[in-house]
Amino acid sequence: VLLISSITIVPLVLLFAVQSSLIGWDWFTDNLYILNGILLTGGAMMTLLVLLGLAMSAWVRWRIVAGALILGTFVAGAAFSAVIDNVTRTTHGVFVSPRGLLMVVADDLFRTNVETPTSPERAWIALAVMAVTLVVLIDRKLRVCEVAG
Repeated sequence: VLLISSITIVPLVLLFAVQSSLIGWDWFTDNLYILNGILLTGGAMMTLLVLLGLAMSAWVRWRIVAGALILGTFVAGAAFSAVIDNVTRTTHGVFVSPRGLLMVVADDLFRTNVETPTSPERAWIALAVMAVTLVVLIDRKLRVCEVAG
């Protein structure tokens, strides 16, 4: 989490702080939602990436394969999302794409006024379901045994 936040959240928060210091307090208060978006979107992304990395590492013994599966999750998720959308002629495919869900959440938090395939609330719920599923997968593979001592 520290490594991911050092290249995602920390530079963006520093940039927001510099911008606020240059323009002033009014800009800071008017654009506080940007800081909120940085923190929540970064937190959701980090949580998903860390849990996905732990789950793939727990289930696959080879590091290179686990890394490929993490990348494949995002690529295949986007591909399956497009297939579901085209076959069913709906926008429900976004629920199998981690990137798509993160984009819906980010669009809402940063107030981009872009039409999204689902509501932000549903996207948050889907991300929570993904996170819980990954925690269950990690728990099933890594059963901790207590040692009486």
